[in-house]
Amino acid sequence: GYSGLLSLQGGITALETAASMGSAGLTIDTAELALGVDLSMTAAQAFSVTGDAIVGSDDGRSLVLDSTVTSAAGNSLTLRNLQTSFGGNGAGILGGLTVDDGTFTMNGKAIGSDVTVKNGAIFDATGSISGNLAVSSSVLLASGGNSIAPGTLNVSGNLTMDAGSVYAPNVFLSPSGVPDQRQSDRVNVTG
Repeated sequence: GYSGLLSLQGGITALETAASMGSAGLTIDTAELALGVDLSMTAAQAFSVTGDAIVGSDDGRSLVLDSTVTSAAGNSLTLRNLQTSFGGNGAGILGGLTVDDGTFTMNGKAIGSDVTVKNGAIFDATGSISGNLAVSSSVLLASGGNSIAPGTLNVSGNLTMDAGSVYAPNVFLSPSGVPDQRQSDRVNVTG
């Protein structure tokens, strides 16, 4: 690898080795980053979206985002056909996030804008979304990848789910063991 910043300004760029990613992170404008390799971005690597950006793969690559991700209003990020684990800071995502196919897992983190989930994607998140959540022909979970305790996703906007979508919460017996008392994952919507 190198110590610089990978900056994409247009077109499609294929990333075939993780060493091609600069240690300072990624800035992507109206461009596509096509992953031919699993990629992990650490907290030390910034991820800035300055246009309508796509990060995707043709074969369901893994993307671990432990970095701070930012985008200004009007600059959207689409994650296409990836197995994404988001452990970073997404409060600065202001232009919208789209999960198109693949999976997206987030545990206790924040996204600062609208989120769209479509084309058979699985969106499994706890934490908060500061905007609307739209789910189209996809699956919504609120466990954040934790199948042993109830999770909560807070949506400060509206939640819309089309007829082809499924909400699939985990259901648990209460910790007190009292019969007929259950707990489950939940989505709190305040829009």
